[in-house]
Amino acid sequence: DVYLAFINPNASQRAIMWHARISSLLIVVAGLGFSVVVHDINSVWGFINAGLWGGWMVPNLARWYWGRLNGYGFSAGAMCGLLAGIIQQAASRNLPEYWKLCITSGASLIGMVIVTLLTPPTPSDVVVNFYNQVHPPGFWSAQIKNSSISPATVRSNHVSCAIDVSFVFITLPWQIAAFLMLMGIPLQAWWMVVGWSVVWVVCVVALYFLWYKRLARQEQQEQQPPIRGDLVQPLNGGVGCGQQSSDEPVEMEVISGDNTKAGDGADAEAENTL
Repeated sequence: DVYLAFINPNASQRAIMWHARISSLLIVVAGLGFSVVVHDINSVWGFINAGLWGGWMVPNLARWYWGRLNGYGFSAGAMCGLLAGIIQQAASRNLPEYWKLCITSGASLIGMVIVTLLTPPTPSDVVVNFYNQVHPPGFWSAQIKNSSISPATVRSNHVSCAIDVSFVFITLPWQIAAFLMLMGIPLQAWWMVVGWSVVWVVCVVALYFLWYKRLARQEQQEQQPPIRGDLVQPLNGGVGCGQQSSDEPVEMEVISGDNTKAGDGADAEAENTL
């Protein structure tokens, strides 16, 4: 991902294979070296969750909320968090996990912001295309201000995101109920299974009517073609929009897809008389 994308984009297949072999060898050596300083599985688990995941979490969250973030900043944030996690694990293995999380997240945040601001921004057409497809929340106004995206669309996206976030209060009980419902089966705690099954069903029904059907309506609205006001134009001094109509019939011209004009006689099907 790094070598072919940033270091040598025109590398041959032979060079790519050798790079993959060397990278795999280095990863194995690093894993063996890491196993020397590991004493129990809990330290490994804490290192993975607090030491490594903290550095990966910051750029993954920022890419949805900060429109200025680019690929260089994302990679730098993840790399800084990874290096900070490895260094603090080697320096102090007994450090509490919440401090590990703060160190890796802070290093990732600092590296991501600095590298992002020092490198060119993502091309505007890529950002606009991403915004139109994903509708992310956050700070995107500076990147899409000169595009065809209206401020009303941005406000609508923010409102929709806030509504989706509010459904966490339903999805979280749904997930907990699903876990406890299945856990009660091997324990033969049947009343526990029945009780949490009821909670699970109620959450599913609520999510379907309050969240899923709303998404279906939004998808249908986005798939509808926009209404164009230039499909029908008046002819012979006919009445346009905002003009007072009269009792006389008005001849209208229907503009077809191939831009053919309405004619006389045999071409009268292209005209509407009102």
